[in-house]
Amino acid sequence: MLRKPERSLLQRLAVFSGGWTLEAAEGVCADGDVDSQDVLDLLAKLTRKSLVIADAMPEGAVRYALLETVRDYAHQKLSSRGSFEFTALRDRHATFYAVWVAHLLPIPLIETWVGTAAGLNHALLQVDAEYDNIRLMYNWCLESNQPAPGIRVGIRLHYFAESRGRMRTNSAGWKPCSDYRTQRAIERTQFSLWSAHLPFFLWRPAISA
Repeated sequence: MLRKPERSLLQRLAVFSGGWTLEAAEGVCADGDVDSQDVLDLLAKLTRKSLVIADAMPEGAVRYALLETVRDYAHQKLSSRGSFEFTALRDRHATFYAVWVAHLLPIPLIETWVGTAAGLNHALLQVDAEYDNIRLMYNWCLESNQPAPGIRVGIRLHYFAESRGRMRTNSAGWKPCSDYRTQRAIERTQFSLWSAHLPFFLWRPAISA
């Protein structure tokens, strides 16, 4: 039997795709009956009840995930709580990952990293881990008619897709982005650069055997 904060957190965790970190859970799921200071303890309780999977990463951090069956159940419960809460959660998810990418990959630092192994590999590994969440964030920017954060993220990530040589040429599935060329002048300029590298979002990280 789950207490209300545990139930609320479990349902909100369904917003993530491909796992999440403690920082992400605190930034996205803390609201109302779930306090950010309680998220770590609530995750531990859900893990002990085998509802959340916790994997220790090489650098010492912990990455969490839901089994697909648990995620489907939690998503159904979350959807039943109404569109307002679901929309607010997706907004927080999109905001968190847009800010996360901006902090990880500030434009001046990206330009110094291009063609440089130091620092680049570490950033690439983090992008790999969060790829599904980044793409989910991008999709929400389109669905909610808020393209600017997705554009800014795309500008930063195309460097890394090129560096890894994993660009795919078919970007037809992302045609809706072209509808947003009427953004402010600076965003239009950035978009012209980013749109040429749109296939990043079709790139899937290679999985080691």
